[in-house]
Amino acid sequence: MATAVDPSGSNDTSATATPASSYRISPRLVASPSAEIGSIGVMALHEDITGMADQLGVKVTLITAGKYKAVGSEFEPLTEETEGLIQGLVDDIYGRFVASVARGRGVSVGDVKDGFGQGFIVGAKEAVSSAWLIALAPCARRWYAWALQRTERGKRRGRRLLR
Repeated sequence: MATAVDPSGSNDTSATATPASSYRISPRLVASPSAEIGSIGVMALHEDITGMADQLGVKVTLITAGKYKAVGSEFEPLTEETEGLIQGLVDDIYGRFVASVARGRGVSVGDVKDGFGQGFIVGAKEAVSSAWLIALAPCARRWYAWALQRTERGKRRGRRLLR
């Protein structure tokens, strides 16, 4: 996700999975210098465990109502039709996600797809130089103070925290 702030100061990599319809991408992104930014993409996973179930002597029977209720079940091999249905969902979510990022960052959908929209990550310094981040903050306190200064009510308090 585009929110790259790591207030804990840890160096862990994290990515967030959230329904694309709930994304609200801020035009003001700040990250710690150790952050990794990007990973704009969508992934779906299908595991076919029918061979393992056979080896274990387990027979699974799916009882469903609705033609597509068991689409993507790990207890059935993935058919071409099912793969196409899942790919369609992934493409739809990706399209909405990229559009949301483009809207929030004030760039075109093409800019997002050609940049961070390939699913790869970059370091925070590169993200600043390519205008995906507006600042690096070495610790949570500085980030909080910086963010506070951007609001009318927080200007005085933010200046105090930076001292």
